[in-house]
Amino acid sequence: MKNCEPSPFAPAILALALLAGCGGGSDDARAGAPGSAGSPGTADAVPPAAAARAPARATMGTMVTTIDGQASDWEILAGVPGDELRRPSATVASHGPLMLFSLQGTAAEDRSRQASLSANLMRQGDGFTASQAELHVHPEGTRGPGLEARNLEIHWDRMELDATGGHVSGRFDGVLCPGGAASATDAGCVPLEGSFDSEVGTDAVVKGILDGTAGGRP
Repeated sequence: MKNCEPSPFAPAILALALLAGCGGGSDDARAGAPGSAGSPGTADAVPPAAAARAPARATMGTMVTTIDGQASDWEILAGVPGDELRRPSATVASHGPLMLFSLQGTAAEDRSRQASLSANLMRQGDGFTASQAELHVHPEGTRGPGLEARNLEIHWDRMELDATGGHVSGRFDGVLCPGGAASATDAGCVPLEGSFDSEVGTDAVVKGILDGTAGGRP
């Protein structure tokens, strides 16, 4: 007989798969053996284990950082519609003339290794003026030491944005320092340069906070 009670520590998708295979009766009955309630000799359709695996996440762009001469590639992942925990990794959230831009890249071989670029964009005429640009890198994973850019300059090659998203590309340079460093001349700071090219989506969660409709303040 199958154990129809999944372990409380099993992942949710595994728990559902276990429950789906426990419709009652013995394994022989589930397989449509003679004398079962189902059609003789006909097995119930059971999806293969591969069907239960999460699909590979699509990318919407790339970013490259070159830190003290050593280059690293970062994938910018697309989100999953309706899933607030898996929002696009390149987003804007607008509030009046202000737009918050955020771009996060992850290493393909280790999703805990991340690099993020953000800026405040203020609409001026047909374009935007960027301010308060920040770049953070976790080269050893999010639990490892963090690095923060100083004297960061972003050079926009393409900035096609509105409240629903768009496309951006450009380059940046500065100095990358250990977290907490007061200036670009502190010990441990190294040269930084890089580039990015990505589609951009909208972050409804952040926009809701900015607009004061999601429990936050504008």
